[in-house]
Amino acid sequence: MALKTIAIDASHAASYSCTAFGYNNNINALHDEISKAMFGKKDCILHWVKISKKIKKKAQKKVFNAVKKSKIHFYVFEHKKPLGEKKKNYYLTYIPNNISSYTHTKLLGKYGTVIVESDRDFEVKGIKDTTLKLVHNLLFQMCFKLVGKPVTIRKQRGELRATVKFPNQNRLEFIGRVNESANSKAIQLADVVLGYKLSTKKGLEKVFYRKI
Repeated sequence: MALKTIAIDASHAASYSCTAFGYNNNINALHDEISKAMFGKKDCILHWVKISKKIKKKAQKKVFNAVKKSKIHFYVFEHKKPLGEKKKNYYLTYIPNNISSYTHTKLLGKYGTVIVESDRDFEVKGIKDTTLKLVHNLLFQMCFKLVGKPVTIRKQRGELRATVKFPNQNRLEFIGRVNESANSKAIQLADVVLGYKLSTKKGLEKVFYRKI
């Protein structure tokens, strides 16, 4: 079964986010390359705020080249909450709806398992499991766009599940979850790409950027 991951990481008080999207073997390969460029070895935990400026600068060219030739798709979104807009509606409805608009097209007619995960960057005070609710809405919107009708989102052992069936008989099985960046190479890649994209004026032209 084809296994893809859609991973979301946010920064600057959730004013920006980056979505990394691709097959797991390609995610692992890119993570290895960036890890070696920064620290000289594979399997290092990549966390933008914990990486020194010296290492970021030294590795920048190699990282940019690795991202450019990689098959991973990166989408950087600017979504600064407008004054007066309620956090609940903005983070739990508006943002996942917009992100799904750019990710679902690459899944049309495909088959396999898709993991959709996010770091805990979209928490809203007073709302329990905020980020999981964001993942739920992202799954719902993405599935709706894929088949043009509502799809049931099931909760199993703290994760979300959904199934999409296409007219060509292909099926996509979705798994939605909240994950810590230390446990997800895809979230780490999104974090590093977002950091470079926001801190450099040139480079990473392949990375999609949009205000939403």
